[in-house]
Amino acid sequence: MRKVWLIAQKDLYATYTDRNLLLIMIALPLAIASIIALAFGGGGESTAIRDIPIVVVNLDEGQNGDLFVSILRPDLPVQASPTLDTSQTCEATNPSTTEPTMTLDELFNTEIMSDAEQARQAVARGEYALAMILPSTFSESLNYFATPTTSDQVLIYTDPAQSTSAEIASGVLAGMVNQLTTGNIAIASTINTLTDRIPNDASFGINFLLLQVGQAFQPNFACAFDPSFDSIQVERQNNEGFEILFTPLAYFSAGQAMFFMLFTAQGGANSILEDRREWFLQRMIVSPTSRLTILLGKLLGTWITCFAQLILLVVGFGIAGTLINGEITFVWGTNFPLILLVMLTASLAASGLGSILAAIAQTPEQASIVGTTLNIAMGIVGGAFVAVFGLPWIRPLQWFSLVYWGADAFTKLSIGDYQVGLNIAVLTLQGAVMFLIGLFIFNRRLDI
Repeated sequence: MRKVWLIAQKDLYATYTDRNLLLIMIALPLAIASIIALAFGGGGESTAIRDIPIVVVNLDEGQNGDLFVSILRPDLPVQASPTLDTSQTCEATNPSTTEPTMTLDELFNTEIMSDAEQARQAVARGEYALAMILPSTFSESLNYFATPTTSDQVLIYTDPAQSTSAEIASGVLAGMVNQLTTGNIAIASTINTLTDRIPNDASFGINFLLLQVGQAFQPNFACAFDPSFDSIQVERQNNEGFEILFTPLAYFSAGQAMFFMLFTAQGGANSILEDRREWFLQRMIVSPTSRLTILLGKLLGTWITCFAQLILLVVGFGIAGTLINGEITFVWGTNFPLILLVMLTASLAASGLGSILAAIAQTPEQASIVGTTLNIAMGIVGGAFVAVFGLPWIRPLQWFSLVYWGADAFTKLSIGDYQVGLNIAVLTLQGAVMFLIGLFIFNRRLDI
């Protein structure tokens, strides 16, 4: 074990006495992430979730389709049903809803179309985040006693490139359909209760009939449909119930930290090849030192270097975020035990990649070419430069990107999502597997 530490100590000394290498490890990712974050709206200000572009196609032959459209577009006229006088108003009983934080017309930028295929094509072109098609039997299907059929289904088409907006819109629109269903159930239940009472109460039946004939029976069901009683407030919270704020700096700092850490690991691979070129490695092999000890020493040195790099970066990003926001900022959240655990496993994965590079490359120059190509590919797929989560064809490739798993974990922690167990498991598995592969190739290819 002492030999492992001595080998690691030699690499650590060489790394942290190289000024140029420290600039690449620390200063460059700090500068790039901060510049990109400022370009995308600052360090602490999130983009408001509003004016989501959606399109609605109303094919409904009943009145609920018009009512649904009028909720989204209050500027359009709607025909009142016999049981629902939309001119009536409701008096709010919940004080919290008297001053809505966001209305539906603020949340959505709604367009109305008459052609379903045209709406689908518009979503495919990226003009809208979502298209909602109300079938011709929409009103009929909302009847509590109706038997649902395939033709009654409300169709929703979403744009994968606007997945977050589409997810929000889908949830809100589904809630609106449920609200219409609830309103119709309220009407049906009220009317059924009244009509069921007539056979058992003659005087009530006569009075009810007179009210109907004189058109004095005008119950107010508007409250069951009134959109002002269901104002939308989109607020993300962490597990403790506190409001959270996603920032560009959190996203891009995570990607840049992982991306540049791969180059640090690549430096560990180059150090093995440099030792080989200078015959230092061969002298260690002929000494009473196993190849496993040598590679473990190199792995430990690279692991510590990568971990220390992440520690310095998280402090640097915190300082950058504090300067940008004017208040103390923890860019990756405050769950420090989980942050440290992700750092440790991410460093292990990067070190394992360095072991493979050291085993397959013949020279430091060859390792630099192969490593740089591989690192850039992982950075692109992992979202180190641009957000790629809306591109479905990239998703399978992300499983192989160390940048993706590490950046995704740090981003989750920054918004209070502590479900990073899968990220930690994958990073640990990747690091262990790559180290074993590197050790196997290292033993077979290395000659004295």
